[in-house]
Amino acid sequence: MKLGKLNIDTGTIDNVNLNLKEPIFSANYSAHLFKPNPYSISSIITDDKQNIFIISPNDGIFLFNTTTRSLFQLNNNFRLYHNAIQDKNNRIWLISKFNIGVLNTVTGGVVVTDRSSTKLKHITSQGAFVGTTGNIWLPRYSGICKLDIDTGKVKHINNKIDTGGSLGFTTPDGSSWVVTWNGSLGKLNEEDGTFNLTDTTMDLIKGFSFVDSNGRTWVGSHKGIGHLDTTTGKITKTDNSNYESGTIVLDKNNNYWVSAQGVFGIFDITTGKINQYQTDLPLNDCNKLTSLVKDKSGDIWAFTSN
Repeated sequence: MKLGKLNIDTGTIDNVNLNLKEPIFSANYSAHLFKPNPYSISSIITDDKQNIFIISPNDGIFLFNTTTRSLFQLNNNFRLYHNAIQDKNNRIWLISKFNIGVLNTVTGGVVVTDRSSTKLKHITSQGAFVGTTGNIWLPRYSGICKLDIDTGKVKHINNKIDTGGSLGFTTPDGSSWVVTWNGSLGKLNEEDGTFNLTDTTMDLIKGFSFVDSNGRTWVGSHKGIGHLDTTTGKITKTDNSNYESGTIVLDKNNNYWVSAQGVFGIFDITTGKINQYQTDLPLNDCNKLTSLVKDKSGDIWAFTSN
């Protein structure tokens, strides 16, 4: 893995020389160069202290400090956590097929709150999202679960739907949306967990969503990108490029930078198309970019697979 910093004026990504630090839990550390495999990164979360947390099911939990450019391995005992999400109180929840808990961002430990393996074993590797009431929804291959952030307990809400996708999100009008195991989009009723299928055109298994400055919600996948009509639940496609596993961030100049499986550049919310950047530098190869993330100061960091 390499880290780069995006130059928003030129569209180039400058390589960052990592300052590798000893793991906090050194007793659990075997002598090897510890860097997360970019292909195994499941979640990237920022805090308010210029830190970026990297969760890898294969390699453990890492912390990258954007000020010192230091990379720590917080703990490699928690390799089974395949998903992470930040709640409205900025706590980071780690989710596995065996338990769920809150990350101690100082020590790297996890305070386990629920060991309901029968509920968690079918949770998908991604797709958790914060609902309109603040609780966390966990799509699974048979139904959907809700995590109560006050008690830390998980409740199986509905076992009659196969959400199972890697995407869940809320929209500014207060609606919640989840993706099924076959990539279709539906609207979730947070009161009773019922689900109404609304669009089957985009195959959103490895999709992503974002809300632009006009309050319009966009969804993207390997079949393209389009905007969602939250009244009908239908998606109007605007571009057929490959947006699989995409991430999108807003820079200081109000430009939307997108990195996905087949595209890298500025997304125009007026036309719904991307202005791509193409260079011969390996670090700028869009097929090697895995994620973009913006820290609290507004700088954008790029994670690459080379």
